[in-house]
Amino acid sequence: MVVLLALSGAGYFLLRTVPTGFAPTEDQGYLLVDVQLPDAASLERTDAVVRQIEKILLETSGVETVVAIGGRSFITGVNGPNVASLFPRLTPWSKRKTSELQAEAILARLRARLGSIQEAVVVVFPPPPIRGISSGGGFQFELQSERASAERRRVRCGASEVLWSGQRLPPVTLSAPGRSRCADSWRGLPASRFQPPA
Repeated sequence: MVVLLALSGAGYFLLRTVPTGFAPTEDQGYLLVDVQLPDAASLERTDAVVRQIEKILLETSGVETVVAIGGRSFITGVNGPNVASLFPRLTPWSKRKTSELQAEAILARLRARLGSIQEAVVVVFPPPPIRGISSGGGFQFELQSERASAERRRVRCGASEVLWSGQRLPPVTLSAPGRSRCADSWRGLPASRFQPPA
């Protein structure tokens, strides 16, 4: 009986202290940057924004080099003149000993700086913890309408409302379309509808 209690206590302790994620995000020495301009944007306009992003990336301490590819989004799998992907390679781990040069700190600084670019939606991701499982590290959710006749605008605005609500969670950084377009158009759904089932 004592052995059973000791094993149960040890199991409880481990469940409370060990991270619950399947594969935690790791510093793999590079990041992913996804760029999307409005649908009618030309490749020249996209290239100008990519050059602006490259400049910011190379000015950031901890970033060694950048590979930029215009016309292809590796995160969404889309080809087009209004998308681009950038791959900033970080300096070797041996040169990034301080906390401000760790991948998470660099990621946070880049999100703040690249978020100020008005011409495009620029999102910085860590690479997936296990290659082949996803395009980038983090999480994903899908919003499904309960009615086939739901207006696209209502669904889009509902998704924006969920994302903006998630902004209140400190460890989560989300990207969503401007909320002003959806004001007063998405009413009547209680916040409990967005809670995961128990």
